[in-house]
Amino acid sequence: MRASNPDRALRSSSGRRAPRRAIQSALLALLGLASVSGTTPAHPRALSWPSVSISAHLDSSGALRVLERQTILLSGDWNGAERTYDLRFGQRLEFNSISRFDPVTGITHPLRFDESLDDIDDFAWTGNGKTLRWRARRPTDPRFDRTMLTYIIDATFDRILVPQGDGSFRLDHNFAMVQREGPIDRLELTLTLDSAWAAPEGFNGRYEATGIVPGDGFLVTLPLRYRGAGAPASVRFGASEATRQGLAAVVVVALLLFFGRLVMRERALGRFAPLAEEHEVTPEFLERQLFSMLPEVAGAMWDDSTAQAEVAAILARLVQEGKLTSKVETKKVLFWSEQDLELTLEVERTALAPHERALIAGLFRDGDRRTSTAQVRARYKNTGFDPAETINRQLAKMLTAAAPGGSKPDWKPTALLLIGSIVLLATATSIDSVDILPIAVTVLASLLACIVGAGIAVGVQRALDPFRLALALSILAMVLTATFGAFVVVLLIRPLTELGTVTLIGLVLWIVGVGRSITNIAASRQSPERIAMRKRLLAARRFFQRELGSERPALKDAWFPYIIGFGLGPEADKWFKAFGAPGSDAGVIATGRSSGGSGASGSGWSGFGGGGGFAGAGSSASFAAAVGGMAASVASPSSSSSGGGSSSSSGGGSSGGGGGGGW
Repeated sequence: MRASNPDRALRSSSGRRAPRRAIQSALLALLGLASVSGTTPAHPRALSWPSVSISAHLDSSGALRVLERQTILLSGDWNGAERTYDLRFGQRLEFNSISRFDPVTGITHPLRFDESLDDIDDFAWTGNGKTLRWRARRPTDPRFDRTMLTYIIDATFDRILVPQGDGSFRLDHNFAMVQREGPIDRLELTLTLDSAWAAPEGFNGRYEATGIVPGDGFLVTLPLRYRGAGAPASVRFGASEATRQGLAAVVVVALLLFFGRLVMRERALGRFAPLAEEHEVTPEFLERQLFSMLPEVAGAMWDDSTAQAEVAAILARLVQEGKLTSKVETKKVLFWSEQDLELTLEVERTALAPHERALIAGLFRDGDRRTSTAQVRARYKNTGFDPAETINRQLAKMLTAAAPGGSKPDWKPTALLLIGSIVLLATATSIDSVDILPIAVTVLASLLACIVGAGIAVGVQRALDPFRLALALSILAMVLTATFGAFVVVLLIRPLTELGTVTLIGLVLWIVGVGRSITNIAASRQSPERIAMRKRLLAARRFFQRELGSERPALKDAWFPYIIGFGLGPEADKWFKAFGAPGSDAGVIATGRSSGGSGASGSGWSGFGGGGGFAGAGSSASFAAAVGGMAASVASPSSSSSGGGSSSSSGGGSSGGGGGGGW
């Protein structure tokens, strides 16, 4: 019963309130529509090509003129449309015109070139000149709403035919835009050929396709025979396969000859001769092969350079001869120690040899008979000082007197190769400027390879040990094979792009010249006599080096300047710190040239610390460390230094394709 009351009440209430509720519902619906319309575009961006109609003609020269009629369907806030061209290396595009076709009036409206693209029917080139862009709508105009526009683009493609090995040509052209926003619903192509071209039987030049999705194009590949006179002018001809193979053989043979010449030359100079065996280096060997020359000459001879070690050897020898006396003090500087070597000149400067006088003049002030490491550094702090430079010229003369110098390989053939290459490459670029890029890339890559190869070649040139020489030569051979083999493959065997005969000959001459230059750098500049002497000195140095690793070395203090001259000062310093006689405070090294003495080892060797030399007021420093500090260069101040002063130290792929869409 009661259940009927609510029903009756509801019907009565709804009858009275129905108009009010209807009005509220209508208002809410209108508000919802307004809200949706405020967040959702009335015309979403969309773009497609209902049809693309193409008329193409291949003329007698091999140029392909393409008349492209695009019908574009646009929705949304597009500014206009664009057409991107994908040109492969060597290919060229000649743009003729772009027009808008009005289907209502049947009138064609040419577009105007204007880089600003401010007005409708303006066009410009963007994307490094590869994208044709045009305006079809101003920003303030209503958005496109399935608006259909038709444009006609007239362009000519040049150098798109690919020559084949049998004398024929291949057209490999993509007539549809590959990179684009939307689909091409229908594409029609009419391709005609000049009478100079013969196509395969059955060719009628009519093509069509439907439903071409974005990312797909329309590639036409067509073999052709040329029936005209001469060669088609708009075809880029590369060197023939036979020419490329011949040039590849030239590179391989030339590098083999250069490397073989290098090995035979070095063998004739005696560079592969073995060093003296360990048991052959005896005191008699040292007396005969080493002690007949000054320690600084021996040091400069073995490593073919004059540096800190030779300066230190002179000072050590002059101390032994009594022409200098020395004293060392060890100073604490924060967390490390420094040795200050004090030298006193005990003879007149006129009693010294020319190279000795030059060094003394650099280390001692005029008229002074005493100097120290600290005084030398203070004296040259504003100008810099290289003691080795003061003796370099005199030592070079002494080396020549001890053993004659050698000769360099003839540089003229290399110069002729490189000059001939430059002339040919300049001629090639004047014939076809497009070759500039591959020429520049090849030359730059070869120069980088030359830097790497030259570094290895210097190691070959300086190697004395036959094993190290063979190892360095092997590394050089592998680098040359890998580097120049890559050039041969990329340029000649499987070329990335077709290059003309003149260009390839020029590049081959350049590569061969670079290869010869590297092998020339690897060649020794010394005579057989000097090489043999350096090998004997290397054997002596290795003897000293082995003995310095022993607690009881078979060495004598009299040999110390030679150890220093061989650059073994750090090893001598380590030996003294490990096995020398600490606590000695003699302060002054014993003068006079002695072949004996009772050192810590009982062998006549004290490491110039303790008995036979000095420890420097109780320090554990050896003479090796101290004299090395004196012989070191004083660096020149930088330009930003506040101290002032100045330094006085001396294949073609497919053409066409590209993209298109809106912007």
